Amino acid sequence: PTMPTLLIILSSLLALTSASIYVRAIIKGKAKPHRTTRIVILLFTLLATASLIAKHDTVAVWLAAVSTIQAIIIFTLSLKY
Repeated sequence: PTMPTLLIILSSLLALTSASIYVRAIIKGKAKPHRTTRIVILLFTLLATASLIAKHDTVAVWLAAVSTIQAIIIFTLSLKY
């Protein structure tokens, strides 16, 4: 793999790690996500992912997809917690 590909993989793993820590804090009641903020983040990540898919980007789309999945999970949790 090329250097950009390796950096995207590393970035995706870091994004998953940070999201898991935040999700755990939400479930334990130590953090409370704001719904409005989370829906805006979700819309932006969806737009970025759709844009990369439309451009047929096969590398950066993974980081955007991970961010979108993270945004969906946290937004969903913001509705409950």
